[in-house]
Amino acid sequence: MKNSSQLVMFIAIFCWAGIVGAVLYAHISPLRALLLYLPESSILENGPFPLKDELFWKMINPITFVFTVLALVTNWGNKERRKYIAYAAGIYTVALIVTFIYFVPEIKEFANCNNNTSVPASEWQVRGQRWYQLSWIRGVSMFIGFILMLLALTKSGINKTLGNSKIEDNI
Repeated sequence: MKNSSQLVMFIAIFCWAGIVGAVLYAHISPLRALLLYLPESSILENGPFPLKDELFWKMINPITFVFTVLALVTNWGNKERRKYIAYAAGIYTVALIVTFIYFVPEIKEFANCNNNTSVPASEWQVRGQRWYQLSWIRGVSMFIGFILMLLALTKSGINKTLGNSKIEDNI
């Protein structure tokens, strides 16, 4: 059981690393160009060579969620690990809910903002900047979740009691 819980932890952490890396890349490069110069920059999403990253996010999010839950289940007996994994899973769940409620619908609006002439360009720029700033907060939250998963991995013992002292068994 210990080997399977370790393997699941490694896979979950690998997935978290993929998300954190993708978030960092997206915020430094394409999202900055898209969101800070709306509506003209919407060509990045709807032009002849659009940036299409939906497939990545549609694949990585369910895989990460499943392996995070599996890590929680397979490490349930280790109270220290369970605590860190549960906090990380909570952060991830909140981030996903906020993503589906706010971030995804808004980015779809940004992609088609050139077709919406009822909203002035200044409003698109304000919305784009707000989205960008809030998404950085979401990204930092995901980074904290990633750190919690790494910390959970360091908690590798089963607590045993010998007299009045506790020892860690690193099997």
